[in-house]
Formats: sequence, structure tokens, C-alpha cells
Amino acid sequence: MEAPDGTRAGLVWEVGQGEIQQILPPEPGRWGVYAVWFSQPVRSVDDLLSNFRGILPALMETYSLAKREEGGARSKPPGRA
Repeated sequence: MEAPDGTRAGLVWEVGQGEIQQILPPEPGRWGVYAVWFSQPVRSVDDLLSNFRGILPALMETYSLAKREEGGARSKPPGRA
């Protein structure tokens, strides 16, 4: 998935219910890899679009959190956690 700023995230999906979970943390150019759950199996492009529409609000929130954390990490002095 590509964000408006050109950074990307990896998605691993399963069918079922669950909340987005981080699999790998952000790194330069990628705001992480995440497990997501689709409400229905993907058998067509329409199914894929419907599933992505369903998780889009949660993905947008995950992106916002990752960008805030990235900004906070950049504003800390070197050597500080």
C-alpha cells in the first residue's frame, strides 16, 4: 500500500475479524508491515476493493500514528530514547 507521501506499508491479510497488528516496524521509505483482516474472501477485484474500503479508516489511523512516532523520533537528541 502506498501513502500520499510516497512511503509504503506491507500488508499481510487474512479473512476474519481482528485489529491491525504491526509485524515489522517502520524503516526509511516504509511505515511498517501490518497484519489486517478482511471481512470476506478475495475472489474478484470487487471483493478486494470492498475489503480495502472496510479497512481504510484503520489504515489511515495506523499511518498517522506511524508518522507521528517518526516525527517524535527525529526531534529527540541523538543518544536519547
